[in-house]
Amino acid sequence: MNKHLQQALKHLEDANYSGYFEEMDKVEMPKYLKLIYAEHKSKFMQGLRTHDFSQQLNVFAGEVDKELDNESFVGIRETIDFTIRRLKTLEKHIDEAFTLLEETETQERLATTPNERKRMQLEMTYIRENLKKYEAEYKDLCQTKSHCQDGKITNYQRPERFT
Repeated sequence: MNKHLQQALKHLEDANYSGYFEEMDKVEMPKYLKLIYAEHKSKFMQGLRTHDFSQQLNVFAGEVDKELDNESFVGIRETIDFTIRRLKTLEKHIDEAFTLLEETETQERLATTPNERKRMQLEMTYIRENLKKYEAEYKDLCQTKSHCQDGKITNYQRPERFT
C-alpha cells in the first residue's frame, strides 16, 4: 500500500480529517478518482459531513489503493470493467440526485417559514452542484472510452423535467 495512503488511514482512525486530506493530497490518482476526492474534501471543508463520512473516506482510500495496484499489472479488460462499474455507479448517483432534488423542491414549496425555504434552497444548490460533477465525470468517461455509444453505456437518460 502507498505510504501516503497508509498515513491517511492512520489519521482517519484517529478522526484527524485534516491529516487524512493532507496525506491524500500527496497521492497521485486518476482523474475520475480526483473528482470523487474533491467532492469528499469539499464536504469536509464545508462542514457537510454525514454520520458515515469516516467510512466513506476509508472505502475511497481502498478504491485508490486498488487502482494504484491495478495500474502496474492489470490488463485493458479490467480497466474497462472498472470504468463500466463506475459509469453505472454514476448513473445511480445521478438518478438519486434527481429524486432528492424533486423531494427537496416539494419540501421547499411546503415550507412554512422563510428559514425553512432558505434551507431547502441551499440544499437544492448543493444537490445541483453534485449533479453537475456527476454528469461531467460521466460524460468525460464516455467520451474517452470506446465501450460507450452516444455518450452512455446503459439506458441512462436525464429525466425529461430536467432536460
